[in-house]
Amino acid sequence: MGFTLWDEGFLWYGVKEVVNGGIPLRDFSAYDPGRYYWSSFFVSALGDDGIMNLRFSNAILEFLAFYIALSVTCFSKNKLYIEQILLNCVIIFLWLLMPFKAIDIACCIVLIASLGLLIDQQKNYLYFLYGLQLGIVAFFGRNHGLYGLLSILMGLIWIYLNKNKKFDLKRAILLIISGLILGYSPMFFMIIFINGYYKELIGSIIFLFKIKATNLGLAIPWPRLIDISFENFASKSRDVVIGLFFTCLFIFPVFAFLRLVISKIKCRKINPFFVSSTFMSLQYLHYAISRADIWHLSLGIYPALIGALIYLNDYSRRTIFISLSILCGLSLWVTLPEHPWWSCRFNDNCKEVYVGADKMLVDPMTYSDIALLNELVSKHVEKSDNFMVTPFFPGAYPLFNKSSPIWEIYAFYPRDLEFQKTEIQGIKNKNPKFILINDIAVDWREDVKFQNTHPITYQYILDNYQEQPNQPHPNYKVFIPK
Repeated sequence: MGFTLWDEGFLWYGVKEVVNGGIPLRDFSAYDPGRYYWSSFFVSALGDDGIMNLRFSNAILEFLAFYIALSVTCFSKNKLYIEQILLNCVIIFLWLLMPFKAIDIACCIVLIASLGLLIDQQKNYLYFLYGLQLGIVAFFGRNHGLYGLLSILMGLIWIYLNKNKKFDLKRAILLIISGLILGYSPMFFMIIFINGYYKELIGSIIFLFKIKATNLGLAIPWPRLIDISFENFASKSRDVVIGLFFTCLFIFPVFAFLRLVISKIKCRKINPFFVSSTFMSLQYLHYAISRADIWHLSLGIYPALIGALIYLNDYSRRTIFISLSILCGLSLWVTLPEHPWWSCRFNDNCKEVYVGADKMLVDPMTYSDIALLNELVSKHVEKSDNFMVTPFFPGAYPLFNKSSPIWEIYAFYPRDLEFQKTEIQGIKNKNPKFILINDIAVDWREDVKFQNTHPITYQYILDNYQEQPNQPHPNYKVFIPK
C-alpha cells in the first residue's frame, strides 16, 4: 500500500541498478552504497527485484529498530507496567513513517543503543565494537557516521569525567579507530579497486560544500509563526503540533544536558541510554531541520523521543500513563495522516495499480502519474528503447526495467556547464524516445525548476525535441525527438 515515484523510487532504482551490476555514485546519483547492497542482497536472494521484496528488506530493519528502541526505553526499569510498554510500542511505531528510510532510522537507534551500552559497561571490546558499527553505519550513510563520531567524542568526555581507575583514554580511542577502519573497509575497498569511484565520492562531498546544504531547505515551522484562527483551526492546529515537536527537538538537549550536570554534581546514577540519547539528540537535530517537514522530523526525532520515554521511567505509574497518553495522542494526530494505510482507509480514494509485477493501492496523484507513464511508454518506447524523466520521478525507470540515460536521477540543484555537457552526451548516446520534464516548482520555488537549474540541458532538449501539447497535468512537459 502506498508508493512514491520520488524518494522510494530513488532507492528502488539504485537497488535494481546494483542487482544489474551498477555501482552507486559512480554509475548513478545515489546515497552511500551500504543500503543498496543490503537491499540488493535480499531481492537477489528472493529472486525478484520488485518493490515488495525491497520493502521486505526494509521491514527487517524496521523490526530491528523497533525492537532495539523498545528494549532501550525499558532498560533498568525495576517494574514495567503493561500500559507503559504498550504505549511505548505505539509511539515508537507511529514515527516509522517512511519504510524506504528504515535504514536511516535503524542507524540512529543502533548508535543510541551501542553508545549507551558502552557508557554503561566501559569494557575494551565495546569500544572496538562501537567503532566497528560506526564504520558500518557510515557505509550506509556518511551523515550517520558523522553523528556517531561526534557523539562518541562527547561520550568519551562523559566517561572521562566519571572515570574509574581502569579507564585508559588512549586505548579507548585506538580501539574505536581500529573498529572504525574495519567497519568502513568496504568503502576503502571500493575506493581502491573500483575504477572511477573515488572521483565521484569526492565530487559528491565537494558538491555538498558548494551548495552549502544537505537537502532542499524548509523553514522551521515555529508554532508562533503559524497563522491560526477560528475559521482555519481544524486545518492549522495540526501544523501547530508539528511545530511544537520541532520546538521540543531544541528544548530536549538543553534540558537533558542540565539533568546530566545536576546528576554529576549530586553524584546520582543516571540511565546510560538517557546519556547516549542526549548526545545523539544534538546531532540528529541537524537531520530534522535540514528540511523541516514532517518526514525529516520523523527521521530526527528518535534520540529525543527515546530520551523522553526513558526519562519517564523515574516517575509514578499514574504520571507515566498520563504523560505517555498525551504524547501518544499528539503523535497519532501528527503521523496518522502520513501513513498510507490510514490515508487510504480514511479517505477511501486510493486506486489499484501495478507497480512492476506487484499490485498496490496508491493515492490518486501517483495513480495518474503511473497511468501517464504507461501511456507514454506503450506509445513511444520499444523493448530496446529508452526514455528520460527529470528532474523527479526516478521510480519511473525501475517501473519499466529501464536505466536512466543521465547520471543525475534527482535534479534539484544548479549544475555547472561541464556537468551539463556530460549529461547531454548521455542523452545523445541513449537517444530517449520521449523526455518527461516534471516542471513543478518545489516549495513554490521557481529557482529549482529544471530550466533554471540545468539551462544548458534544457536548451538542448528544446533544440532537439518537440514538445507535445495537451498534457494531463499543466506542469508536465513531454518531448519527443524532432
